[in-house]
Amino acid sequence: MSAITPIAIEAATEADRVHRDNLEERHRMVELDLQQARYEASLAERRYAACDPDNRLITAQLGKGWEAALRRVETCEAALTQARQIDLGIPIPDFAGIATDLEAAWRAPNVDMRCRQQLLRALVTDIVADVDEEQRTVILTIHWKSGQHSQLRIRKPNPGEHGQ
Repeated sequence: MSAITPIAIEAATEADRVHRDNLEERHRMVELDLQQARYEASLAERRYAACDPDNRLITAQLGKGWEAALRRVETCEAALTQARQIDLGIPIPDFAGIATDLEAAWRAPNVDMRCRQQLLRALVTDIVADVDEEQRTVILTIHWKSGQHSQLRIRKPNPGEHGQ
C-alpha cells in the first residue's frame, strides 16, 4: 500500500471531481428538459391565441395541447426541485477519507468488484507478467501511477491443476 500512498489523494480528488461533474450534468439535463417544456408551452399558447375562435373543434384541440404542455412544465419543474433536494439530502462521499485509508475502503463489505476495478484503473498504470519456469512462478510487476513499482510472485499451477 505504500506504493500508492502518493497518488491516493490525487485519485480521491479525481473521484470527487467526477462525482461533482455527474451531479452538474444531471442538473443540466433536467434544466434543459424544463427549458424545452417551457418553449413547447409557449408555442402551444401562441397557436391557441392565433386560432380563429369560431373554429371550435380546432380551438378545443389546441387548448388541450396547451394544457398538456403546461402539465409537462409543472412535471419538469417538480423534477428539478426533487433533484436539488435529493442532492442536498445525500451526503457527499468522503473521498479524502478513502485516500487516507485505502485498504479499509478496498475491504469494505459494501464495495463491489466493479468499484474495485475502477479504483485499480485510477491507481495502476500497467501490469507486466513474467513467467519463471525454473521456480514455477509468475512474477507480476505493477507500475503505479505514482511512479513506483511493486512485484508480486504467484505460484504457477501445475498442468491440470485448477484453483478453487
